[in-house]
Amino acid sequence: MRDNKAVPALIKEQFKWTLWFLGILYLIRIAAHFFEMFFSEAEFNIALLNFAYEPSKIYMLVIGLISVYTFLGFCIEHGLTRKHYYQAAFISAAAVSLIITVAIAALNLIDTIIFDTNAAVFYLIESDTLLEVLLPGSAAYFITVLLYYLLGMFVASGFYRFGWLPGLGFIAAGLFCLLIESIIWGTAFTLFNVGIVTEGLPVVAAISATAVLTIIVYLSSAKSLQRTPVKIA
Repeated sequence: MRDNKAVPALIKEQFKWTLWFLGILYLIRIAAHFFEMFFSEAEFNIALLNFAYEPSKIYMLVIGLISVYTFLGFCIEHGLTRKHYYQAAFISAAAVSLIITVAIAALNLIDTIIFDTNAAVFYLIESDTLLEVLLPGSAAYFITVLLYYLLGMFVASGFYRFGWLPGLGFIAAGLFCLLIESIIWGTAFTLFNVGIVTEGLPVVAAISATAVLTIIVYLSSAKSLQRTPVKIA
């Protein structure tokens, strides 16, 4: 496999997973709306951007974890280097993040038409107009889910290279990154029943700071994978 074949291969495989994720997510969304219709005491009027945000982050974290164990050996087995892998992984992660962001934004508009929800609501963005929410909201959505993918890669790279005990240190470092992310956006961060809430940065500054954090996490995971003994099945 040549270098220019690695990126499409990774995107294609993760695109399949992402279609399943988006399909199941929206089926749950539809089921929740029907539940509200038949049980009047149930109130479910959450904007899709808010409904999908946490599941999207968890999904990206999981496939980031899987990526190292699934694709690193695959790339080495086909004559590519570790550098080829983590570059291809970053590009494919950005592509998957973009796919999820565009799909959720489109489904958010469809959801508004079908179920009469408010598309101009995203708790990271303080605005009441659709345009002011959708554009910065999409940028925030994209960079945040990309960060979670790379955090998954970062943690997995620690376990892959150094084993279980040092890998726990990578989990601690990952949690510290999540703390920084929550401070940037002013969202709640809770660990061992201790919560931290801050006001967060303005939207543009928050997006920029998250982008910087994302780059740091990527470079750290790439550094961890250098000279890593690769397990080939």
